[in-house]
Amino acid sequence: MTKKPLTIDIAIVTALKIECTAVLAFLDKYQQIQEHKNTYYRGQVAIDDKRYYEVVVALTLEMDNLEASIITTTIIKRWHPKNIIMMGIAAARKGKVNLGDVVVAEICHYYEFVKKTEKGEQRRTHQLPSNLLKSHYQIRFKVYIMYHNSILVRLVAVNRLLPTITR
Repeated sequence: MTKKPLTIDIAIVTALKIECTAVLAFLDKYQQIQEHKNTYYRGQVAIDDKRYYEVVVALTLEMDNLEASIITTTIIKRWHPKNIIMMGIAAARKGKVNLGDVVVAEICHYYEFVKKTEKGEQRRTHQLPSNLLKSHYQIRFKVYIMYHNSILVRLVAVNRLLPTITR
């Protein structure tokens, strides 16, 4: 009889080492798992004295959309998480967002698709479908607050995405 693997409740993808370090500092226990070029950290986040979430954390190899897509796909295939979070520092945009804010984008600026011209950078944007933008207001969030070196970090687990996203 084979053992059923533990369920992963939350997978967290980070693009910067500082983000990954902040998450790891919050985990009660974790083990490092090396698979090919990727390093994963599997651990637990306590809910209370008796319950906890199983968590997998990964740091992308490069800071771009393709790497984020690859590692997210790998996490889904390997770990089958109930929730996936892309955690970040929102490019340290002071004044527009604060530490701990949950940010839902209206337009994506692809990091890889920037053309340098004589007048400066020309960004190629992608407008998200309106049903996705409308549905983010209907998502139920659970926010987990943690502190790392006096920096407030929040983990957001999406409980349920409504069917309008897939239409």
